[in-house]
Amino acid sequence: MVTASPRNDIQLLARSPLLTAAGLMGASLLALAPAVLAPAGGPGPRTVAAVFPPWWSGARAVTAAARSSLIVRLGGVPSIIVVRTDHPDRLRADGAWLFLNPILGGCAPKTES
Repeated sequence: MVTASPRNDIQLLARSPLLTAAGLMGASLLALAPAVLAPAGGPGPRTVAAVFPPWWSGARAVTAAARSSLIVRLGGVPSIIVVRTDHPDRLRADGAWLFLNPILGGCAPKTES
């Protein structure tokens, strides 16, 4: 019969919360990724938050977005522009890295109170 040493039990218990936290974080990211990354709407024109390279100026991102899309509003940072487009492939060719759902991606319009 093999018995575990007290030292191995202590090491296992010390790692357990860290492994549990890492597992929960990974599961949360996997569960939320489709909702955040999926553009809103189906085929045809849709509103998306287009993410451009972070080192681009706001003017450069707006110019790139305006080439193939209608600008709806600016995001929280200069490299995120909320646009209405029916040609995401052209928007990507103009420099967009990623398309987010504007509401779930944190780019919802601010409400007045």
